[in-house]
Amino acid sequence: VTRRLLWHTPNEVKPIQGESISSHIRRLQTNKALGVMKGIWDLVFYWKGVLYIFDIKIGHDRLSEEQLHFQSQVILQGGKSFVIENVQQFKSIILTLPL
Repeated sequence: VTRRLLWHTPNEVKPIQGESISSHIRRLQTNKALGVMKGIWDLVFYWKGVLYIFDIKIGHDRLSEEQLHFQSQVILQGGKSFVIENVQQFKSIILTLPL
């Protein structure tokens, strides 16, 4: 039932080993033209009319300004957000969502 309702937005555009700077810049520009943007959270889950966003933060990693802006916009539209520090925390949140 939840198949295709949870997805990862691949916003990480790191250089490929051996890739030239100009090639990497072209890939960045192509991805931007396709809609990739800074600040989008790691996981998005649409369930029972609510958009849930999850960002995975391990250790001292913190939300960026762009991520905080994205979070505020989702919440303004009735969405919910969670910062995830481990798999068990993610599982417990998912299991408490309404059936």
